[in-house]
Amino acid sequence: GEAWALVGSLATAVIGVGLFALFGHPLGQPGAFVLLVAGSGFVGCQIDSILGELLENRGFLTKGSTNFLGMLSSALMALGGLWWLGAH
Repeated sequence: GEAWALVGSLATAVIGVGLFALFGHPLGQPGAFVLLVAGSGFVGCQIDSILGELLENRGFLTKGSTNFLGMLSSALMALGGLWWLGAH
């Protein structure tokens, strides 16, 4: 499961960077963006799993809220990474 989460996040990142370039908006540091997107996606997947185990299985969260919080954490990590890279 962990390996596929990493493969999926890397594939999403590479496709995203490729689409930006294909449509005339190449990124200045494509490698950094791939690592940022893949890393935040992978960590968000882990947060989703932890929240699911600790809170969803005990009835404190629904499946939808667990997914939302996992995606929100990924987005916030990516936003922080973009700020750190100077893309603000």
